[in-house]
Amino acid sequence: TLTHCPIIATTRAVPRGHIRALGAESMIDIVGAWHLKSFVQRSPDGSVSYPAGESPRGILIYTESGHMSVAFCEADRPPFKSNDRMSGEETDEEAARAYRTYVSYFGRYEIDELAGIVTHHVEGALFPNAAGRSQLRKMTLDGDSLILEPPTLPTGATLVVAWARAKSEG
Repeated sequence: TLTHCPIIATTRAVPRGHIRALGAESMIDIVGAWHLKSFVQRSPDGSVSYPAGESPRGILIYTESGHMSVAFCEADRPPFKSNDRMSGEETDEEAARAYRTYVSYFGRYEIDELAGIVTHHVEGALFPNAAGRSQLRKMTLDGDSLILEPPTLPTGATLVVAWARAKSEG
């Protein structure tokens, strides 16, 4: 079962399209598609868990125009009995399991290069309470590797989400 990250309101205004260098990498390098490599939760006692399973699947997209979208899930989600999504034949249990094992949202983003933070301004989401809110992520960009870290959870646990730049095929 996936653990939803906390949603935090932005308190410091950063101009939209604020993209500059952070360390050796240019923040414009964040633009493009990224494949999810890992989603790890570390508890205060040092134990490690995998909220989206040990082999999650997902994609994160940042555009030059300041839009973003993310979707990820557990790799081996069981299918519904019915192949027709619009039939209404899914059971409550199937629907609840599908909801718990999938995260998706879209909106706009901005970067504060001094703080090393990317903020996702959520416009729509599978979890309806996320819409209209902002999600801050500590960001580490190193070539084709992107690490995003949400704020520490109320339990004291930390999340580290690792992405690899998607390669063009062909």
